[in-house]
Amino acid sequence: MKRLKQGVILLLCCSLMFAMTACGKFDAKGYVQALLDHRFQGDTEKLLKFDKDIEKKKLKDDYEQYIRTFSQGLTEGLNASEEMEEKFYVVCKEIFRSMKYNVVKEEKISSDEYKVTVEIQPTEVLVKWKAMLKESMAEIQRKSERGEYKGTKEEILQAMLLDITAQSYELLETAYEDTTYGEKESVTLTIKKGENKEFAPKEEEISSLIAKILRLDAIQD
Repeated sequence: MKRLKQGVILLLCCSLMFAMTACGKFDAKGYVQALLDHRFQGDTEKLLKFDKDIEKKKLKDDYEQYIRTFSQGLTEGLNASEEMEEKFYVVCKEIFRSMKYNVVKEEKISSDEYKVTVEIQPTEVLVKWKAMLKESMAEIQRKSERGEYKGTKEEILQAMLLDITAQSYELLETAYEDTTYGEKESVTLTIKKGENKEFAPKEEEISSLIAKILRLDAIQD
């Protein structure tokens, strides 16, 4: 799970850093909406409108790879089968599609810089999942102590891991189906033109938005 804030955030930020060349008046608000819709909804059409040079297949591949990396972060250390990894992938995609965010306004600071305000409602799904999983793992440990697992130490460990993996998936589905959201809060992103004359967001601000909307800080070990 430690990969969530490191590798996953880094991948997400990198895939969000599509720089856009402004032709005439730059629509910073629409640009940020397109970036977020691509990441959370898998929408490629909006970004294509901003830059015709971006390949649709690359955008789609970036989105799919991010979801897979994220889902693999949730199963890290569980030795999950390919079938189980695919199940996690499917539910993670639905979790991302359920994110609540809205780009509400843009402020032009200069011809080279905009401030864009995004209103988000952080999801509680991963926080609920971690709490339920902690209790489930404690019960599995109690079962082991009661001698309910049979075999060698290696066989017992493998049986426990299988139970933990199965429970992890079932509880993630449960948490998703019972999704709730926190209070609305505003996040400001800086969209600035770089030396290449193309607009792009600041990586650290994108990182902060992602961590807040998914509440990643609350689920770190």
